[in-house]
Amino acid sequence: MTRTIPVGLVVAVCLCGCTSDPLAYDSTRELREQVIRTQKAHLAGNPSTEPHQVEQKQSDSYLYEGETKQSRIEQLDAISGQKLYGKASLDTSTGLDGEPSPTAAMSLEQITRLAVRHNVPIQQARLLPAISEAEVVSAEATFDAVFFTDLSYGITDRPQQATSFSGTQFGSNARVSDNGSLNTGIRKRLTSGGQVTVSSGFDYTNDKSPRLSYSPDPATTPNILVGIQQPLLRNFGTKANLAEVRLNRNANRRDLLTLHAQLLSTMGEVEQSYWQLYLSRYQLAVQQRLFDLTKETRDKVYLRYKTFDATPVQMSQAQSFVELRKVDVLRARRAVRSASDALKAKLYDPQLPLSEETMIVPLDEPVQVPLKYNLVDAVTTALQNRPEIRAALLEIDDASIRTALADNQRLPMLNLSAQAQFQSIDGHTDHAFRKLADGDYINYLVGLQFEAPIGNRAAEAAFREARLGRKVAVLRYQQSVQDIVLGVKEALRDLDMTWRLIGVNRDARRAAAENLRVLQERDKEGEAQTPEFLLDLMLNAQQRLANAELQELQSIVEYNVALLRLQQETGTLLEHNNIKVDWPEGMFDDDK
Repeated sequence: MTRTIPVGLVVAVCLCGCTSDPLAYDSTRELREQVIRTQKAHLAGNPSTEPHQVEQKQSDSYLYEGETKQSRIEQLDAISGQKLYGKASLDTSTGLDGEPSPTAAMSLEQITRLAVRHNVPIQQARLLPAISEAEVVSAEATFDAVFFTDLSYGITDRPQQATSFSGTQFGSNARVSDNGSLNTGIRKRLTSGGQVTVSSGFDYTNDKSPRLSYSPDPATTPNILVGIQQPLLRNFGTKANLAEVRLNRNANRRDLLTLHAQLLSTMGEVEQSYWQLYLSRYQLAVQQRLFDLTKETRDKVYLRYKTFDATPVQMSQAQSFVELRKVDVLRARRAVRSASDALKAKLYDPQLPLSEETMIVPLDEPVQVPLKYNLVDAVTTALQNRPEIRAALLEIDDASIRTALADNQRLPMLNLSAQAQFQSIDGHTDHAFRKLADGDYINYLVGLQFEAPIGNRAAEAAFREARLGRKVAVLRYQQSVQDIVLGVKEALRDLDMTWRLIGVNRDARRAAAENLRVLQERDKEGEAQTPEFLLDLMLNAQQRLANAELQELQSIVEYNVALLRLQQETGTLLEHNNIKVDWPEGMFDDDK
């Protein structure tokens, strides 16, 4: 078949984009562009790009011979199927509080919006980006300027040896002084790895030592210092010093992708629960009608038992059918309430608390329209939108950052330090500071510090580990692509199958309805009905019709679930449900 051609092409595209050496890519953007270039090359000139639509085959039933087909179909649809139960009144009995339960009729759009607003897992996922965003700010704050001030004051009074010559003492036997210092400035770390410091301050000395005198005394020595410390090899450059910032930014984007994935997952669960509730209510309606029809047949058998030819055994058999139908009704009622609670449990809506017995009533009908699709387009959309793909690319980017950092750490340490200090001295503080402008006293200092571990085995091992980690990340990306391609194909197969099943089960339901209709016509015409006729034909025909009706709606619901799954697999479920999220700018870029 022609539509199998794109399957091989897409798989080849996904594999070819990742089979070369993963360490050859310098960024996640290059990896994505390589996959896209390979895809375009493989799909160039491919004729199988038209949308495909599954058609339901017409039944080859002989039931419509000699009559207008459409009129008979309308007749059978009037006595069976969805139209018959569309406005059926359901007896859901009483709730756990012993009272009739109130109902809340809601559309699928209302349900999904309530889930987005109140669902607890979604609320939890919303907090993660805020936490990681704070970690990004914390990592960036290491490069903020720091204001510092050092202030000290001390009093010295200590004995010391005095200098003497030929018995004559020079100097003092004690050192007595008041000393103070103030140093204030700004220190800033650079993204190149260095640090710049600019400071200003002064030292104050008032010497009171006996038999000693200084000039000036007291003295103020102000200073201005400008210094820089800069690594030249190891820890040099933005790749090494901004690694933590970039990793935290990727963590923030990953948390946003987790929120995106949680939205897709929760919306899928909520919509599936919505259709399950719809199916459960339909099942109850079918079981109620089957129960009523079985009671009518039982009453006819009972009448023949009283007046004609039915035996006690046949009468008890008819009654057993009624009891069995009653069991099915009870189970169906429980299923309706359980399905309603399961849906409420996913909403967390304070207006519909799970502790109350309010029952949700679906307003929307399941879709019964064939979908046109193209496999290549579906896979391409999935690769562009799925959060798992973007998360895998972020993992590659993280590994690339760690690889670059580990490569830098293999270099020897060579650090440069340089500073210039301007000083002056005077007995008056204001005069001392004015003298700084003269530049009479300037100190310069330049230094180099070198260090290289012999063998450098630890750094080399860390670099090999980082390179292998990046290769693992690329292989995980390849696996993610493979899994998504498989998921899209399986969703499309389910779509094909369930749409075909709708047609087959609809024909089966109409055939069962025709069987029951003929038997009912025989009853209206007054044809003698034996207990065997009622028990073997009528009851079985009623059961077959009920089963066929359930099978038909089951396939309709499965088709809607298949549509839902395809939207999940392609990452378009939020857009389909008109849910708009204000994602941060650049969130979906492949390389940040």
